[in-house]
Amino acid sequence: MVCYYAIQLVKMKMHIDDSLDVFAVHGVGGMLGSILLGVFMAEALGGAGFAEGMAMGSMIGVQAMGIAAVAIFSAVATALIALGINLFVPMRVGEEDEVQGLDISSHGERGWEFD
Repeated sequence: MVCYYAIQLVKMKMHIDDSLDVFAVHGVGGMLGSILLGVFMAEALGGAGFAEGMAMGSMIGVQAMGIAAVAIFSAVATALIALGINLFVPMRVGEEDEVQGLDISSHGERGWEFD
């Protein structure tokens, strides 16, 4: 359910073109799974239990810090890689090619026929 609503948020409200819903499904689903790991580790729920001195709340906090660290690292690394690639290869097609459609301008054929 969370991933479905993330898809709706990304596509409908934020108007981000994520054609395969990569962030909404895999990113949000992975973050939710990481947070819930702190819940389902409880022995009462069939988990292995927490390390000594850890409780469910502290485990969820550690998981949240891990998610934040990975998100920051991923954003910075992606930006640096994109900037580096953009120095040698343009990352955007021309306006005319974009209006015409990449199937025609890049591949010389239509991917979809709706007529």
